[in-house]
Amino acid sequence: MTVTPERLNDSEFLKKMTVGILVTVLYMVLLTSVTWVWFVASVPPRVDRTSHEIAVCVTDSNGDELMSDEGKYSFLGGESYKVTVTAHGNAPAAYCIFEYKGKEYRSTPIPTSPRISDDGLIPSSISFNVVFEESTKVTVRSRAGDFDGSEYLFENGRDYTVSEDD
Repeated sequence: MTVTPERLNDSEFLKKMTVGILVTVLYMVLLTSVTWVWFVASVPPRVDRTSHEIAVCVTDSNGDELMSDEGKYSFLGGESYKVTVTAHGNAPAAYCIFEYKGKEYRSTPIPTSPRISDDGLIPSSISFNVVFEESTKVTVRSRAGDFDGSEYLFENGRDYTVSEDD
């Protein structure tokens, strides 16, 4: 007894191979996707992707706003000023650094967007009043994130008098 293979014409052969080709292409796409996700998920997020912006508004006792000269504010000695610091961005928090006579006075960390905590709403800004005993220029700059504390700290809703001896 002799067995002869059945001959397929071109259209029948193409129909039978289409399923195999589609499964192979689907497998390649799936393998590529899983590999890409695996490599992306294993890379830690970069710190430089966070951004923040600090807006500082300084007003004198008459309610007039002080203008800064590239981050430097001129304060008259003995005059009370209200300082409002507002944070924006995608960093979790930011804080302000006030440089005065070689010392850094820092604000408490400010959330870059309002948050709700157990104590209620935490706004994305803080305000405090400050008096410098003598006329001076103060440089204001900002940093993202929290800090490990500071000897000189401006907190929300407080009044401060800053002297050269501090």
